[in-house]
Amino acid sequence: MRCAEPIDRISVEKCYQLLGKLMYALDDNNIRILRLMHELGPRNLLAVARASGLPPTSVYDRARKLEEQFGILSIANLDHAKLGLRKCITLVESNPGLEDFVSEALAIPNYWKTITRCEGGFTHYALHAIPEGHDREFEKYMAATQERGLVRKCQTVWVSDYHYAFPNFRLYDPVNRTWAFEWDKWFDLVKKKDHSKAIADPSDYSVEADKSDLLILTELELNARAKFSEISDAMGITLQAVKYRYDKRILGRGLIRDFVINLAVHPPELADVYEILLSFEDREGMNSFFGASEEMFPILRAVKVLGETKLGIRTFCPRNETGELFGMLSKLARSALVSDYSAVRIRSETQARQTVSAELFEDKVGWKYILGRHLATLDSVVEHAKVSSR
Repeated sequence: MRCAEPIDRISVEKCYQLLGKLMYALDDNNIRILRLMHELGPRNLLAVARASGLPPTSVYDRARKLEEQFGILSIANLDHAKLGLRKCITLVESNPGLEDFVSEALAIPNYWKTITRCEGGFTHYALHAIPEGHDREFEKYMAATQERGLVRKCQTVWVSDYHYAFPNFRLYDPVNRTWAFEWDKWFDLVKKKDHSKAIADPSDYSVEADKSDLLILTELELNARAKFSEISDAMGITLQAVKYRYDKRILGRGLIRDFVINLAVHPPELADVYEILLSFEDREGMNSFFGASEEMFPILRAVKVLGETKLGIRTFCPRNETGELFGMLSKLARSALVSDYSAVRIRSETQARQTVSAELFEDKVGWKYILGRHLATLDSVVEHAKVSSR
C-alpha cells in the first residue's frame, strides 16, 4: 500500500487547482497527445507520435513539459477482479462528533482505496477492494461500527471495477477555453437505446498476479509513467525483470484495465463532485445509459452494481450546470428511462487515496484478511472516541 503522491505533498484541493490549470495548456496537439496516451498507453510515446502524426521529438517534449508544469499525467486503473479483489462502495452516516473516528474506522481493514467526507444523507464515502470470499466478513465489520455506536447507518454496495472515459473534447473550445453542455442531446442518446456497448459483472475473481506484480502495480497506480529504473531499484530486481513483468504479465494478462489521464476539465473551486446511484428497469436501459455516458464529459466514470441493473456514476460539473445535470436525471425518470436515483455530494478536499495493499499478499498464501484483528482495532478506536467525547 502507498498513498497517492499528490495527496502526500499537497492538499487535494490544491491538487485539483493544479490540474484545473492544466486545461489552460491544452491546445489541439496536447489534447491529441493525451487522448492517444489514454488509448495506447502513456509509456509508448513513439506509438502516440505515429498515431498523432506529430514528430516524436515534439511528442516527447510536450509530454515532458506538461509533467514538469502539472505533475503526474496518468495513473493505472487496475482490474481488481484479476487480483482476486471485489470492489465495494460504503456509505456511512456518522454519529455527531465522531466523524474523524469513523474515517479512522473505515481505514482499519487496510483494503480501502478511497475515503472521503460527503453530504446528502451520509457523512462518509469509501471504496474498498476486499479479497474474494471475505465479503461477508467485511459486512460484519461494518455492522460492528454501528453496533459499537460510531455510526447511525451504513450501506455497502458491491460493484464492478471503474470504467473511465476520456473527456469528449469535441465539445471543448480551446480558443475560448469553454465547454458546450448538450443536455438535451445526451437525453436523446439514452432514449434511443441503440448503443452496442454493455457493462457486466466480472466473470471471475481468481488471482492472476504474484507479489512482485503487485508491487509494480502499486507504483503504476501512483504514476503510470513511473521510471522502470526506479521501480527496479526499489524492488531490488533488474530493470529487465521489471520490463518483462510489465509486458508479459501485467499487460499480457490484462491486470491494468486502462490508463486514466489526470484532467480536471473545470476549475475545481467552481465545480461540484457527486456520486450518483442510478436504477434501471432492465439491462437494455442500463446499457443504453452506460453507452451514452461516454459522450457526457461531466461523467468521470461508471461502475455496475453486482447482480443488479444499477450504475454508480461519478460526476464533475460546474456549479452553474449542476441544476441541468439533475434536471436531466429527473427527465430520464419521468420518461421511465431511469427507475430511481439518489446522490451524495463528495467533498474532494477531504479525500484520501491509497494503492492496492501489496503488503497484505503473500505468494502461495494469497490475501490475508483477519476479521478478529480488525474488530480488536475497532474496539480501540471506539474506546478512544468515548474518552475524547467526555
